[in-house]
Amino acid sequence: MVSENFDEDIILSTSPILETHEINEQKGLVVANVTLGRHVGKDILAGLRDTFGGRSKSWENSLTEAQEDAVGEIVEEAKKAGANAVIGLTIVDESITEGIKNVKVVGTAVKVK
Repeated sequence: MVSENFDEDIILSTSPILETHEINEQKGLVVANVTLGRHVGKDILAGLRDTFGGRSKSWENSLTEAQEDAVGEIVEEAKKAGANAVIGLTIVDESITEGIKNVKVVGTAVKVK
């Protein structure tokens, strides 16, 4: 996946290479973490979904927002490093404890032609 519409100045790719651009320089690893805390209303609704089945749209929306925030942080870190692309972009959603989730985004900031 290559996304050039998240931020016009930074190319984002889940691939470790860019077929459309030549990588001139690696600027280093960029990492962002966004942690979601407990939310009583969402926890109750999620518990009901677990009991009766179905998807918890409120948690899904929160995770999507956290992923977007984390990618935004990666873009800012890449810019600070002097990069114009991030390759090998990986998003991991992890459970820290009951009701606390973390979204981690990792990639390699690079300079491309």
